[in-house]
Amino acid sequence: LGQHGPYGTERRAPLVHSSGSVTLTLGIPEGRVGLVIGRHGAVVNQIKELLGVSIQISRKGEAAEGGGQDRTCRVSGPREAVEIARQLIHQKIEGVPDA
Repeated sequence: LGQHGPYGTERRAPLVHSSGSVTLTLGIPEGRVGLVIGRHGAVVNQIKELLGVSIQISRKGEAAEGGGQDRTCRVSGPREAVEIARQLIHQKIEGVPDA
């Protein structure tokens, strides 16, 4: 998604521009975390770069908020971008092809 320029990788502008940053916390089942992260972080990095959001996923073994077996995923950024990221993450969790 980025292009290499004289000062390193140049980032494209996010597709969603909105004021007002929000943070959304999601639970991701342990067995599905790899689908969200992708090989070498490809999926999560693509979502972050495309939408201009920050995504943090708890490490294996860290206690999830509210207990349970899910890993905690925090998505922060403009409200519209966070909502789109939530939808993309849910598609990955549910195994929707080409999501």
